[in-house]
Amino acid sequence: MSRGFNRVILMGNLAKDPDIRVTQSKQKVARITIAVGKQWKDKQTGEARSHTDFINVSAWGFTADICEKYLSKGKPVLIEGRISVRDYDDPKTGKHVWITEVIAENVTL
Repeated sequence: MSRGFNRVILMGNLAKDPDIRVTQSKQKVARITIAVGKQWKDKQTGEARSHTDFINVSAWGFTADICEKYLSKGKPVLIEGRISVRDYDDPKTGKHVWITEVIAENVTL
């Protein structure tokens, strides 16, 4: 199997305050949501159009500390990291759930 490349760079604003938690193994994790906007002109009508994607990001350890201390809703941020996809069976609903998120390796304020 050949080696792949998994790198993400996002620039946007925090959609809400960071959700800070500590795992059972005492690791801090910050879960943040980045709002990333896109604007374009509609080819048929000439109208200005826009769309915002809300992207889930997890930051661990020292990077989580930075998020907790300096980030809040509306603040601009640049995230560098990788995409992570995981799945599990939800015991409450009995459904199989897939989660796609960015794992932050660097956070620039």
